[in-house]
This record gives sequence, structure tokens and C-alpha cells, in this order.
Amino acid sequence: MAQLICYDIEDHRKREKLAKELTRMGFVRIQLSVFAGNLRHAACMALLEKIRSKWKSHSPSDKFYMFFIDDHQMENCYALGQAPDWELILQKAKYRIF
Repeated sequence: MAQLICYDIEDHRKREKLAKELTRMGFVRIQLSVFAGNLRHAACMALLEKIRSKWKSHSPSDKFYMFFIDDHQMENCYALGQAPDWELILQKAKYRIF
């Protein structure tokens, strides 16, 4: 099952730190504050706990959402503009070329 993460965090440093952590864990940025990935359930729960433990220092207006979406739903999304690389996001690709 894939995950879609979106957030709205006021503090630039905290926002960048979260983006780097998501990228490190294998998420792919599909918009500025939107990431998609395909982590195992245990890794998702560990990520959520890590974020939850640091959330107390965030602004009351900050938001973080993680949606669990099955692969079929991800592949059947509609995109205007450049579409995300769903094979890469769903980790069906064997490697990524930069």
C-alpha cells in the first residue's frame, strides 16, 4: 500500500528537515509539500512516531497528513502537467537514473 504525505509547516528549517527525512526514507516529491512512497507498515508507524515526538515544537497552524492508498488508486490518478513516476514511487522500478 502506498502513502501520500502532504504538509503545511510555517518554519522553513523544520519544513526542509521533514522533506529531507522523507526523501531519505524513499519518498518521492511530487509537489513542494507533497510526497508519495511505498513503505512497509512498520516503517510508516516509526516515521509517524518520530514526527509526533517532534510536533510539540511546531506552530499550532502546522499540518501533516499521511494517506494510505492502494497501488491501483495511485496508478489511476489524474494529473495535469508532468505526471509522477508511479513505477518509481511504488518501487516497481529496479533503479533510478539521475
